[in-house]
Amino acid sequence: MLKKIFKITLLLSATTLAAGCGQESGPDTKPMVSLSVGTTNTSSSLYAYYSGLIKSVKQQAPEINMTIIETGATIDNITRLQKGQIDIGLAVMDGAYEAYEGTGKWAGNAQSDLRTLFTYTENAVYYAVTKDSGVTSMQGLEGKKFNLGIKGSTTENQTTEILKLLGVAVVAHTGDVSDAVNAIKDGDIIGLTKTGVGTSGDATIMDLETSKKLQLLGYTDEEVAKIQAAYPWLRTTVIPAGIYDWHTKSVTTLAQQVGNIANTKMSVDTAYKITKAAFEEKKYQEESYKSIKALDFKTLTLDSPIPLHAGTVKYLKEAGVDVPKKLIPSEYKD
Repeated sequence: MLKKIFKITLLLSATTLAAGCGQESGPDTKPMVSLSVGTTNTSSSLYAYYSGLIKSVKQQAPEINMTIIETGATIDNITRLQKGQIDIGLAVMDGAYEAYEGTGKWAGNAQSDLRTLFTYTENAVYYAVTKDSGVTSMQGLEGKKFNLGIKGSTTENQTTEILKLLGVAVVAHTGDVSDAVNAIKDGDIIGLTKTGVGTSGDATIMDLETSKKLQLLGYTDEEVAKIQAAYPWLRTTVIPAGIYDWHTKSVTTLAQQVGNIANTKMSVDTAYKITKAAFEEKKYQEESYKSIKALDFKTLTLDSPIPLHAGTVKYLKEAGVDVPKKLIPSEYKD
């Protein structure tokens, strides 16, 4: 009798297990996709954006698991993509363009398989110095101890190249944003370079102004002309007067479009799902990075200086967007 009960129990257990396995491997089950996302330094406001992106993607594609990784931003992310260490990377699009074309830092090492997933913001580059330094222009940085941007970032590389172009030699301070802020507060350096959230003010600058009187530097018309003659893909913007009480005069600076890049190794389906979720579930990203609320992802993405991912093109075309031929990669199939 006991043997009979044992056989029945075993049979029921096996049947239940088989049913469970059949459910997991059924035709409606979507395979899990794990992705590593290279971002930037945790002290950057851009880092916070990615928690919102993950929420957006989970709304439409719960099978996609995204892991955020702190990195040195654009150049570091492109290098990691090249090595297969990450699947998606934050990128200042100017830096992505240089890598794609094989110019600047990437001379002789073109990353022709880079693709834009989507672009989500345009930021201003802040050159902030202490008032007591006496520096009032980019030329005034000559010989001064100054932070050029997060180590390994496009901002650092860009600032280094532009100051060299303008004939300005600084004593470069190396470190992340927190290192630079502390060095300014301690009087070790006179200022820093960083990207700010749009042109509406920046949390790091607001933190600094509690202990130091500051001034923002900008480029003259002649300097802008020289920069754009050498780097025609760079764009400018204006940091308007009044965004801080002490900032009484508008200054012209560089603008950086920021987005997410991948390469051709990412499947069309995965890129499609991520882009679709980012565009259609934008509110979650707005909660993490409020300045993008007034921005249109489609408009920004169509301004990409490198080809879009085939999955992005697929989504945009389904959404009725006319995608310029120059942005459609050779691997895209209708």
